[in-house]
Amino acid sequence: VRDVVLDQLVAAEIVAVREAERAVARDREVAERDAAAMEMGRRSHFTAAVTRELRRVAPDLAGQPGLSVHTTIDAQVQRHGEDALEAQLAAIESGVYGEFEGADSTAAEAGDDGRLDGAAVALDPTTGAVLAWIGGRDFDRSEFDRVDQARRQVGSLVKPFLVASAIERGYGMVDLVSADT
Repeated sequence: VRDVVLDQLVAAEIVAVREAERAVARDREVAERDAAAMEMGRRSHFTAAVTRELRRVAPDLAGQPGLSVHTTIDAQVQRHGEDALEAQLAAIESGVYGEFEGADSTAAEAGDDGRLDGAAVALDPTTGAVLAWIGGRDFDRSEFDRVDQARRQVGSLVKPFLVASAIERGYGMVDLVSADT
């Protein structure tokens, strides 16, 4: 159907041939991204968060057979984020950054096995679209979503932005900066 409509638009000189070709290529790109997302599996912190939100905003639709929910998650960015989080946690646990004696067992920091856990989110800065949502090291190990369910003090959330701002102004990681600066 899409191709017939595009052919008619090209024939009527409403759409240029190149624009029609780009539209067809874009559809393939979306289809490939959707297929890659399906490979990630259905059990993840993100799908659980989407399910919670769907139940909140449309409880009558949640759980309906055949319901499709389209998101902005990019399967490749998601995989890279998961790999990066796992690599960083493994590095910390192996002592790369200094001695590591194990995480405490609070839900916000570790799973039942005492291993460290973490979270990561990647956003498209121009649109705000969520490209990756990693709520923890392993959904099967802990369904607790550190992106959505963990409660943090605001101070901890702004630290990366403050450090980035200082670095942009020429300060180093060990420079002392007074509040007057």
